[in-house]
Amino acid sequence: MPRCGLGQSRRRGCREFRSRGTVVIPSSAETGRSVYQIGVAVSDTKQAQDVIAGIFCPDPHHAGPCPVPWWSMTMAGRSVDFVFYATDDQAREILAEVGVQGFGEVRLFKSTDEHGEPIDGSDVIEQFHRERSLLKD
Repeated sequence: MPRCGLGQSRRRGCREFRSRGTVVIPSSAETGRSVYQIGVAVSDTKQAQDVIAGIFCPDPHHAGPCPVPWWSMTMAGRSVDFVFYATDDQAREILAEVGVQGFGEVRLFKSTDEHGEPIDGSDVIEQFHRERSLLKD
């Protein structure tokens, strides 16, 4: 059974627009982790979800913990959103990898979404802490 579980319209995993990336990252980059959301506007949400999930987790059968915990969902059949818990450097790397996939629009947000609402990252934060505590045991 894969470590990175998949759902029908929502995927959870390890390591979740404009192609140049509208990046909301403060100039004072932090060394800690933050909740991010990356959104991709596409015509084929299933294909986009599979490609981006592969960026977050190239080996879904790996032993944990996941370097960047994530989950995803499709929105209105035209976009895929991924929420993840990462460092600023990890978020920039993920944005760069998604940006070269040829999707029309890719947007990255930190802590708040495009409407200024807080991004709910409770699931990915919990996953991060749960997996880290399993390593200590």
